[in-house]
Amino acid sequence: MKSSEKLKMALTVAAAALLLLVIVIYVVRDTGKNSSTDNISVEYMSGDPENVAEAGTNSDSDPADTSTAATTDSVTRTSSESASTLVSSNGTIYKDSISGNSFYPDETAVLKNIYKNVSFDVERQLSELASYFEQGNDAAVVDLVSLDRYEAMSYSLTGTSNYYYYGETNSDGLPNGKGLAVYGENQYYYGEWVDGVRSGAGGWYQFYPDYDTYVVSRHQYVGQWASDLPNGQGQEHYDYNVNYMDESSFYIQNVIGNFVDGYYDGEIYLISIGADENTKEWYGNLVKGKFVVYGDPDVEGRYPVLQARLNESDYFWMVQAKLENNRINNIIYNGSMVVVK
Repeated sequence: MKSSEKLKMALTVAAAALLLLVIVIYVVRDTGKNSSTDNISVEYMSGDPENVAEAGTNSDSDPADTSTAATTDSVTRTSSESASTLVSSNGTIYKDSISGNSFYPDETAVLKNIYKNVSFDVERQLSELASYFEQGNDAAVVDLVSLDRYEAMSYSLTGTSNYYYYGETNSDGLPNGKGLAVYGENQYYYGEWVDGVRSGAGGWYQFYPDYDTYVVSRHQYVGQWASDLPNGQGQEHYDYNVNYMDESSFYIQNVIGNFVDGYYDGEIYLISIGADENTKEWYGNLVKGKFVVYGDPDVEGRYPVLQARLNESDYFWMVQAKLENNRINNIIYNGSMVVVK
């Protein structure tokens, strides 16, 4: 055989081997891809059939047949860290999933009795503060509410649902239009009122005193109101003192969505923040405070309730006892205006 023919045959064999290698790699990759995505059906949401239908379950599935809708295998937790490696029964790994118990349990602000001898002028102080709210001067608002005379004003209402008010009123003297109110526990509301009830667009704010060692430094909701509570579209927000945060807790930074009587209701977009100050985005779905879960629980009874925006295979898992009553906590409502003489 001539040398040119030998070279031609070698090149043909090499080309065939290369083509075979490409085919093998493609098949392996395609098989691996299918096995990893079949583990969790992100369109499956369990729970009461009527609630599932209201929450917008995929129209291709029968919401009444939840017994056969689940395709999720039980999940084993392999780490006690907040950010864990979760492994399903078929071996699929979810490195960034979080096995938590619940959201961080926020507590109300507590003012010490050091203010009981501090004098304050309700009308003057609220008039001063209302002007900064109107201007959108957040820094000035924070500075004022941190002063002793403002905290003393709020402290005087401790243990009640009543409030001092400055703003527009109706013929009966009740808040009507736009106005500012201060409640106990360092809570303020600035926005619209109808016949003495918070209704329309407005913001609720709870400021935690500087001497407090609690992890939350500020908690607020800005959006629509009715019946004295958040109702409609809005945003809940938290500020934290990073020095008091721990790595094992799940802290909410923002929740954007719809609210019914203060409860999360419908689809929500949530941003969490950790002790390292890194944030993560999530999607979820609730029916008046009750999570519509994405699948079956893991072996410790935690359900996937939030799905990571950037990775549909990552979830935040929550114990069953915490699936309900998820709302904006601590808002004082159904109070009466205190007339200052």
